[in-house]
Amino acid sequence: MASIEKRFEDEEFVLVTNIDDLGQPLTCQDWGEGYSQYTFFENSEGQDCNQGDEGCNSTTVSPIVVDDGSGADLFSLFRESSSTSYPILAVIDHQMVVRKLFSSCNESQLVYYIQQALDDM
Repeated sequence: MASIEKRFEDEEFVLVTNIDDLGQPLTCQDWGEGYSQYTFFENSEGQDCNQGDEGCNSTTVSPIVVDDGSGADLFSLFRESSSTSYPILAVIDHQMVVRKLFSSCNESQLVYYIQQALDDM
């Protein structure tokens, strides 16, 4: 997700992470220690590179994290009526309209729908 956040950093785009089912198996502390920051690497042209490569620099971003408590408020908001599974990603536009729900996707699919929402602004 860090590459997505970096790709759209100059746009009106925010990435929010919801944590749910704490203790199943991760505690809040475990989650925070392991996922509180994303580090990615890029060169001066903004292209992805590998740590240690010449001209490769690291950038760290901290996600906005939401915990909706012991209930399933976010699940209720974003669950498609016929589904019992949690959507893992929701693309929401500037008018707070859900543009796309994903139960699984790859990076190019996510980029497509984010860019489409930004283009429609």
